[in-house]
Amino acid sequence: MGYYLSVLIKVFISFIQAVGAHLTLSQAGIFFLAIPVSYSFMGYSFAILQKKFMFGSMAAFAGSLFLTFLLGLVLSYLYVRVSKESFTVLTAASIVGFEAFLKSFSDLTGGVLGLSGIMRPGFMKALPDIALVSGVLMILLMLIEYLIFKAPLGRALRGLKESETLLESLGISANKVGTVVICLATILSGVAGSLEAMRIQFLDPSFGGFPNLIMIASIAILSMKPKVRTLFLSTLFVVLLPELLRFFAFSPSQIGHMRMFVYSAMLVILIRNLSGKFTSAQRIV
Repeated sequence: MGYYLSVLIKVFISFIQAVGAHLTLSQAGIFFLAIPVSYSFMGYSFAILQKKFMFGSMAAFAGSLFLTFLLGLVLSYLYVRVSKESFTVLTAASIVGFEAFLKSFSDLTGGVLGLSGIMRPGFMKALPDIALVSGVLMILLMLIEYLIFKAPLGRALRGLKESETLLESLGISANKVGTVVICLATILSGVAGSLEAMRIQFLDPSFGGFPNLIMIASIAILSMKPKVRTLFLSTLFVVLLPELLRFFAFSPSQIGHMRMFVYSAMLVILIRNLSGKFTSAQRIV
């Protein structure tokens, strides 16, 4: 029963994180690759505030959420100040840089040994409680994303992907739209990371990283259409597909590597077959 609850929580958490990737990568066309950084950043902030500064669980969550919001502001500032190609490279490099930071500052982060014994809030002591909270949050985000697609912000995101010049001609700042969606994606990814930290109650530098980016990018590419249902079905497919490996006679030490192989192969196939679909025709203004 614990395994099935863990997989269910994984689906909920992955959807929460994938909403940000869906809005940035799929809808706005922003190659924001620092989503795993905010995922591990808030998870580690939550744990450090508990372990090193003796915060309570809810105070640690609030503090880590605020720090993640500041991280979103920094990343959105980079988006405004540098070219789009440089932004993509910088956000991809931030994954490696943050992992090196976690390994180097062992007094704060536990280094390669990580941090264990992360406390959960009183109302999330057991896996069913975490599943309930993350499930309610997922449903709430489904509604929010649906409303975003119907609101001017959703149209602005699609306009940003199609043509910044066209968007600016309508009196909408492309930089402001990008700033809002990057901050939102950073916060959502951070919340997902803190929920996962509560679930496993242990963190090490491998938490998040490129495996997380491959999984979330696969979901975002698969759900190119601006539909919540497509995003949910894509999340189910990407999360559950590697879990089928557990029903074969592979050793536990091989399953993790094979899961990454499945994610990587699927990402290559998706990029190859879906890169030219569900995109708007470019128009010159």
